[in-house]
Amino acid sequence: MLDVGAGTGWLALHLLEWGHEVTASDYDATARANFEANAATVGREIAIGAEDVSKLAYEDEQFASLFCISVLSYVENLQGALDELARVLSTGGIAVIGCLNAYGSYAFLHDRDPRTLFRRNRYRGDIRQDVEHFHGPRWWEREFARRFTVIEVIPLEIFSPLIAKLAGYGVNPRWTHADVRLAAHLPKELASEVIYILRK
Repeated sequence: MLDVGAGTGWLALHLLEWGHEVTASDYDATARANFEANAATVGREIAIGAEDVSKLAYEDEQFASLFCISVLSYVENLQGALDELARVLSTGGIAVIGCLNAYGSYAFLHDRDPRTLFRRNRYRGDIRQDVEHFHGPRWWEREFARRFTVIEVIPLEIFSPLIAKLAGYGVNPRWTHADVRLAAHLPKELASEVIYILRK
């Protein structure tokens, strides 16, 4: 499995714990340092490579599955990144990709508000807020369908970014679990982030 944009390592370390062979990469040096610190904290040895998702160094069809969560919205060369994800995924392989929704709470809190929705981003130079690609779920779905078969579209959360902003990340998990359950019953256009399950 490939975890592109592995960040703090939460997903890669869980996959490793569940017995999968995992390759992790991230473009940002600070993210890689956090990843290595977290791996050391839990006593797992896993390397993280310095990779640009738009120019991956891996071989064609090297991975049976890949994860790319909360990454593509921040990539300048989106088409190059999508080409690379399709290239390194084996035929019949599964990709799990999470994308921010232009109309969700994260977008409004961090990079958009209703008055500036169709203007340029307000924050530049901050990787957490310097979003290159804010699009709605249908746009992302159409874009993925150019290279993959879209198997499932899952709205991940509605209010969790707002909960984190108001209450911090130490909030009782019941609130975020309830938010995930709520998102499953509402239109995906309301979700803060949407997960796409794709097959090559």
